[in-house]
Amino acid sequence: QFWAFEEEVEDDTQVTISTIAEALAGETGSNFYVKGVVTLLDGKNIYIQDETGGIDLYFSAAPSGLSLGDTVIGNGNLSIYNGLPQLGAAKYDLVEDEEEKLTLTAKETTIGALTQADICVYVNIKDLEVTGVSGTTIDVKDSEENTIQIYKAVLGEQTVAVGDSIDFTGAVGYY
Repeated sequence: QFWAFEEEVEDDTQVTISTIAEALAGETGSNFYVKGVVTLLDGKNIYIQDETGGIDLYFSAAPSGLSLGDTVIGNGNLSIYNGLPQLGAAKYDLVEDEEEKLTLTAKETTIGALTQADICVYVNIKDLEVTGVSGTTIDVKDSEENTIQIYKAVLGEQTVAVGDSIDFTGAVGYY
């Protein structure tokens, strides 16, 4: 599949879109173009996923105009930062064509089933017990005593306290 960048590519060069899994398996420092749906917006970091995996697009400045669930074509140089796979010095083009857009779907999983392959992937984990709360950071455990930290939790009007039972939907990070 090919994609012509309107802003980032000066001529009519066609670029090859790799799957995220292909980019992750690539050589560090290599430049990749990937298509994915946005799973997290966090300053200069934008997590995206496709059906093969997830990756961070790391920008030199925080991009604007993106929302959770948008589909983008991103490119950058492959690297690993503190365990987080990323395409650095990233650029992106927003996919406008409805037929080309991907759907943001949470993968049903458990804490114990999470692996490196789930980094940057949107997941749903049910029946978690809150074991600690510090601002927007929530510590939780499951019935198997597996633990995980929810960082920068978006609660809206809700409050969460130790002992509460919650379901989590969000992107898996690593640092």
